[in-house]
Amino acid sequence: MEAHYTTITEKKLQDIRRILGEKQEIKFEMGFESADEDVRKIYNKDIDLEKYLEIIAVLFPINIKKNTMLKHWQDIGVYDQ
Repeated sequence: MEAHYTTITEKKLQDIRRILGEKQEIKFEMGFESADEDVRKIYNKDIDLEKYLEIIAVLFPINIKKNTMLKHWQDIGVYDQ
């Protein structure tokens, strides 16, 4: 599922789990657009970094895809699952 980080909640995750069942794997894709804050502002794609990381905590444990901003944050120590 592709989702905006502001729309993911524990309640929604529980509802999805109830509908799909325990055996169904659930995957979310959340766009970040750009690592550069100025570029995000130009395209009106700014994010609340603290809220973004909060949502990641709701999704924990997660598998982090290579070549993503979250993987970069993990590599530089900004995010630690």
